[in-house]
Amino acid sequence: MSDWRITLLDIYRASEMRRRRSGYIPTRRAWVPRQPRPEARLSDLLSQAQEGFEQSLATTTLADLVREIRRSEVKCCVGL
Repeated sequence: MSDWRITLLDIYRASEMRRRRSGYIPTRRAWVPRQPRPEARLSDLLSQAQEGFEQSLATTTLADLVREIRRSEVKCCVGL
């Protein structure tokens, strides 16, 4: 895979896996209350939010991010 086709989702998943292996990030279950009915609903909401977040990251490549950073640098420095 070309470096420029790597998405932010690829980077996010790679860093998340590394942190989980080191025991740094608790599993989602640790964040969910122990009550059965609210737990199921909260779990659904967290899953939907995670899916939306990952879909957003999947549409942005590393090249897109670099391009945006360069644009913001140009805008920042134009008035100097």
